[in-house]
Amino acid sequence: MCLYIDKKVHPQFKSRVATQDILVYKVLERIEDGHGTRTFSYYAPYRTNFEWKLERRYTATMEKRGTTWSPTIHAGLHSCRTSQAAQNRLCHNGKMLPAVIPKGSRLYYGENGDIVSNTLIIYPSRKALIKARGAIGPGIARDKIAI
Repeated sequence: MCLYIDKKVHPQFKSRVATQDILVYKVLERIEDGHGTRTFSYYAPYRTNFEWKLERRYTATMEKRGTTWSPTIHAGLHSCRTSQAAQNRLCHNGKMLPAVIPKGSRLYYGENGDIVSNTLIIYPSRKALIKARGAIGPGIARDKIAI
């Protein structure tokens, strides 16, 4: 998966820093464990050899590539900025899960409703997210929520 950097938000192609927790959505493949227990494992649709655990803090290095005309981020923790962007990426066994990019994380906004960060926590539901992190505030413009 590859993010095309939004040049309007990142004119110098530098990452931004989240000034508060950012609500995002992660699309994962949900696979039943097959023992009749109704427990599930979660995998990224494009990276099926890595099992994602819910409510765990993940960190990654972001890798920038491409040219000055078309800069991209290849490595990092990919997610969607809106539920609609996530819905557009759902496939057969796909599940859209709420996630948080924690305050202080580095991130890049993409041109297609996507976002890549160096830290991400995925939750099984909005209720679980609110229980863990508190109430979700009103939306804030991209240029204000990350500096």
